[in-house]
Amino acid sequence: MKAILSPTAWMILAAWLVAASAIPSAAQDGGFSREDRDRLIRLEAVFTTFMQQFGKRLEDLRQDMNLRFQQVDKRFEQLDQRFAQIDRRFEQVDQRFEQVDKRIDQVDKRIDELSKHMGTLVQLMVAIVGAFAAVAAVTVGFALWDRRTMSRPFETRVKPLEKDVEKLGRLLEDLRMLAEKDKDLAEVLRSFTLL
Repeated sequence: MKAILSPTAWMILAAWLVAASAIPSAAQDGGFSREDRDRLIRLEAVFTTFMQQFGKRLEDLRQDMNLRFQQVDKRFEQLDQRFAQIDRRFEQVDQRFEQVDKRIDQVDKRIDELSKHMGTLVQLMVAIVGAFAAVAAVTVGFALWDRRTMSRPFETRVKPLEKDVEKLGRLLEDLRMLAEKDKDLAEVLRSFTLL
């Protein structure tokens, strides 16, 4: 519950009341009368009551503030606990990230190893294709060389025979012309199916 006036305002009000009540009586007689004394006693009683109430209110305020500070402290402790939990969670997340980083490093190492193996396999494939191409080239070269070396002696033997066959062809033509005139020759040529 809030007070209508703050403690400082109560103090100022009490001081003003004391001063206000003392000034008119002093201005009337020039001294203190019994009435002034009674008034000061009442004022003192009011002021004492006021100070007691003010002290009680101040003590209540202090207790209320202490209670609130304790509640705030409890809230801060709860926040500290929550922050501690969050810190633990962040540490767990950091550990998980470290594990993921380690796994990524392992995967990178495996990829590097696979790249090396792939490079070796590519080199092997190139070597196999090169060897196959070399074997094919050697085979074709050998076949061409063999054909040329085989055909030369044959050509040297066949050329004279071709000339002889040509001569025989001309001879046969001549004999056919003669067979038109000679019937015995025509029969001989027919028996060999040359006519």
